[in-house]
Amino acid sequence: MPVLFSAPHRVFFFTGMITALLSVGWWCLVFLRPDLAPAEAVPPVMAHPLVMSLGLFSPFLFGFLMTTYPRWMDASPISGAFYLPSALLQGAGISVFIVGLNISSGWAALGLAIHVLGWAWAVAALLRVTLEARSIALHVWGTLPALLLGLVTELLAIAFLLEQMWAQLWVAARVWLVGCLLPVFLSVSHRMIPFFSRSAVPGYDFYRPEWAFWAMLVAVAGILLAELVGVPAVRLPFAAVLAVVSAHLATRWQPWRCRRPMLLASLHIGFAWLPIGAVLLAASALGGQTILDAGIHAIALGYFASLLVAMVTRVTMGHSGRPLTMPPLIVALFWTVQIAAASRVLASLSRAPFGVLAEVALWLLVLVMVVFASKLLPVWLRPRLDGKPG
Repeated sequence: MPVLFSAPHRVFFFTGMITALLSVGWWCLVFLRPDLAPAEAVPPVMAHPLVMSLGLFSPFLFGFLMTTYPRWMDASPISGAFYLPSALLQGAGISVFIVGLNISSGWAALGLAIHVLGWAWAVAALLRVTLEARSIALHVWGTLPALLLGLVTELLAIAFLLEQMWAQLWVAARVWLVGCLLPVFLSVSHRMIPFFSRSAVPGYDFYRPEWAFWAMLVAVAGILLAELVGVPAVRLPFAAVLAVVSAHLATRWQPWRCRRPMLLASLHIGFAWLPIGAVLLAASALGGQTILDAGIHAIALGYFASLLVAMVTRVTMGHSGRPLTMPPLIVALFWTVQIAAASRVLASLSRAPFGVLAEVALWLLVLVMVVFASKLLPVWLRPRLDGKPG
C-alpha cells in the first residue's frame, strides 16, 4: 500500500490541502475576474460560504476524527476500506463542485452528490467505532450528530442548486457552518486543549467541565434556530451564552502558562477567537448584517483556520516520527492567519474600503495555504522517520 494510504490522517490531510488550494484559488479568480463566469454559473457570492466551508475544512475534519475516535473509545483503528473510499470521494466531489460552479448548477450539484457519498461513508465508519465501543466518549455527542446534520444539510443544498434557489443555498451554507463545523470544533477544543496543556505544562490545573460542553452545544443549537427561522433576536441570548462560556474556558485554561511550546500556544490563541466571534454574533441581533458577517468570519477564519493549522501540524508531526514542535515557518503562517482573520473582521466592521481589507485577508490566506501545502504535502508522502507504521 502506498505510504499516502497507510493512515487516515495522511490521505484526508493530503486531500484537504488540495481542496483548500482549489477553494482559495476559485475565490481569487472570482475576486479578480468576476466577468469570466458564464450566465449559467452559480452566483459566486451565494456559493462562497459553502465552497470555503467544504473545501477548507471538510477532509481535515475526518483526518482528525478517524485518527482520534478509536483512541477516545479504546477501539480498533479504522481500516482503509472505510477511510480510503471516503477521502477519494470527498476530494473528487469538492473538486467537481468547485469546477462545476463555473459551468452550471447541475454540475455543482453533481459534485456535492459525490461529496455526500464520501461524507456518508466516513460517518458510517465513525458510527461503527461508536457502536462497537464499550462506552461512548462525551465528545462523540458533539461531533457525530453534527456530522449527520451536515449530511442532511448538504442533501438540501443539492436540491437548492438544482432548483437554483440561491437564497436557500446561502442559508444551507450558514447552517452547515454553524450546525456542523462549529459543534465539531467546540468538541475537539473542549477535549484536546486542556489535555495537551496538562501534558506540556508541569503542575497544570486540568479543567474540563461537562456543563461547559453542554452549555456551548445548547447555545449553538439556539444560534442555529435563529438561522432557520430568520429572526435575529433569537440569536442574541444564545450567542451571549456561547460568548460567556467560551470566554470562561479561554481564561480558565490559563493561556498565560501555555505560551510555550508554540504548538500548544496556538490552540489557546485560536480558541480565543471563539468568544470574539460569539460577541459579534450577539451584537448582530441588534446591529445588522455587517456585524453578523464579522462574527461569522471571526469564527471561520479566526477560530476554525487557526485550529486547523495547529491541529494539522500537531497530528502530522506526531504521526510522522518528527519532534512534536511547530516549525518556525508554520509559526509564521499561524500568525499570518491571525492577521488575515483580523483584516477580514475589520473589513466588515470598519468604514475603511471593504474591498481593500477583504483582499488583504484573501491574499494572506492564499499565501498561508500555498506555503502550508509546500511544507506538509511531502511529509504525508513519506514513511515515518522512526520506521513505525502509520
